Amino acid sequence: MGIRKPYRVEGKPYWHVDIDRKRRSLKTADFREAMKMYGDLKRRYHLQQMEPPTEEIPSLHTFTSAYLDWVKETRSIYTWRSYRTSLRKLETIGDVPLDKVTTERIDKLAAKELKAGVSAISVNTMLRQVKAAMTKAFEWHGVKRPKITFLPVTARTPSVVSVDKSEAVLRAAEPRIREMILAYLVTGRRRQELLRLTWEDIDLAGHRYFVRQTKAHLSGWFPMQSTFEEILKARPEEDRDGAVFGGLHPDTVTHYIGKLLKAAGTKARLHDLRHTFATAYLENGGSIQALRRLLGHQQLSTTQIYEHLAETHLAEELKRVPFAYPSEETRAQPTLT
Repeated sequence: MGIRKPYRVEGKPYWHVDIDRKRRSLKTADFREAMKMYGDLKRRYHLQQMEPPTEEIPSLHTFTSAYLDWVKETRSIYTWRSYRTSLRKLETIGDVPLDKVTTERIDKLAAKELKAGVSAISVNTMLRQVKAAMTKAFEWHGVKRPKITFLPVTARTPSVVSVDKSEAVLRAAEPRIREMILAYLVTGRRRQELLRLTWEDIDLAGHRYFVRQTKAHLSGWFPMQSTFEEILKARPEEDRDGAVFGGLHPDTVTHYIGKLLKAAGTKARLHDLRHTFATAYLENGGSIQALRRLLGHQQLSTTQIYEHLAETHLAEELKRVPFAYPSEETRAQPTLT
């Protein structure tokens, strides 16, 4: 094996070389040119021999198993479970080599999910997590990332829960959930922000609490609203340990509160309690700048949606006024003299 110096072949005008015992014509009859080409070929040949062997591309199943192990070590258990669901769906395309996970296959998977009745929002969640996994596949194995196109989704108008319906929900809830719903209404916190809250994050003496985010620079202290403070102070000392609202899976909380909201005659979801807080705050004279800080928004433009929402909600509230314009028949009747 190797590369042999140029030589003549009887009956042929050109010089030849052997590369790993395979003859190759140099396409030249000039000896000096043949030797120069031989030198170039020899250098390239030796460089190739020095390159490490190409790493074998793992199968999709092998990669997803390793990737989920990594997610489990670096993210929350809830994030891991969500990724596990998405990647198990991805594996239904077959245990193909990782570099065969193409755009076409992912598009067909998305279409299959839609046909099965999965919402576009849920399909996009799956696609977003598949995209993150394929980015990691590129980092680990140099696999080309397939182009992933998300499905168009019509933005859902946030719902606002009225005071009377909020009170109906609170009356119907069991005590532990009642405290949680009230806490969402008076703090405007996101689902996980409240569920991750521990007693170490509570500063009753300072009338504040600490919200932990996945990105540390987004974490911070927030002032404690009086009703929220009453909820916390009512807890017995022996119960002030661990998670403040622990013991329930986040999806269980979402499902349970969603059922209570539906039973009260609303189309709202748990996250709409955050919208309800923001709308009520603005309707009672709060400033948009302060609301941005209370909600933990980085950009004011994110908060400004609530200005329009507050106006819409006030317009709906005006429908409570019972007086109606007289009908044509009533207007035709003679007036009293």
